Amino acid sequence: MGKQEAETEQDTMREPLLAQQQTPDVPSSISTCLYVGHFLARWSGRMWEFAVGLYMINLWPDSLLFAAIYGVVEAASTALFGPIIGQWVDRLTYVQVLRLWLLTQNLSFIVAGGTVIGLLVYPGLKFTNFSTLSHLSY
Repeated sequence: MGKQEAETEQDTMREPLLAQQQTPDVPSSISTCLYVGHFLARWSGRMWEFAVGLYMINLWPDSLLFAAIYGVVEAASTALFGPIIGQWVDRLTYVQVLRLWLLTQNLSFIVAGGTVIGLLVYPGLKFTNFSTLSHLSY
């Protein structure tokens, strides 16, 4: 291997993996709105996850079993259905994915929120219809 080939190879190794591209200038107000919106959405999701555990503890103060069951079911469903949903999403267009995601997310929040409110307002439901309520909340 000649000296010139070695230098060319070293130059190639120093080049960035992706070519530097000029990105269009985005007004700072739009960037700020995007960052604030993302922060608030993530904060809302985290607060909901935290609140569900607290609601379960409030409803069944003598046992952490139901809060643990909720966590296990949520983690297992993510692990089980994640790849399936990922393959499904790969076949849809971006707009179809967004519409389906928003519809599914909003419906699940409505059902879960209604279930928690029903349990908090009518405490007798947690003993009489537990199997129905557990299926609705998951």
